[in-house]
Amino acid sequence: MTEVEVIPRAMGENEDDVRSASELDESAPKSGTCISDDLSTMTVVDNCSASETDPDHATNVELPIYSTPDNDDIDDKRISTFAEIQMSVMSDGTIGIGGEVSDYMRDSNDDWIAQ
Repeated sequence: MTEVEVIPRAMGENEDDVRSASELDESAPKSGTCISDDLSTMTVVDNCSASETDPDHATNVELPIYSTPDNDDIDDKRISTFAEIQMSVMSDGTIGIGGEVSDYMRDSNDDWIAQ
């Protein structure tokens, strides 16, 4: 799977639903996701959130990780979700960030350790 396929999947969208950043009209933006051709910038146009923890208008991003089955066949890579981020933006500019990391937790020193 290529980066062009992974990014829309991480956003919960099909590759065909993502537009090029060159199509973004900032004076009249259309809802959706735009990604630059070099994959360095992503813009998500959506309604503003009612609060910084508003789940109805949060942008969800799944961070993928490649893994191989026990046979270590590099051609048989799987993609699973390592972490998920929810981001909400209010009209006053307040940003809310939430998230969850799979199979890891913070210890008493605030370091990440495997569960």
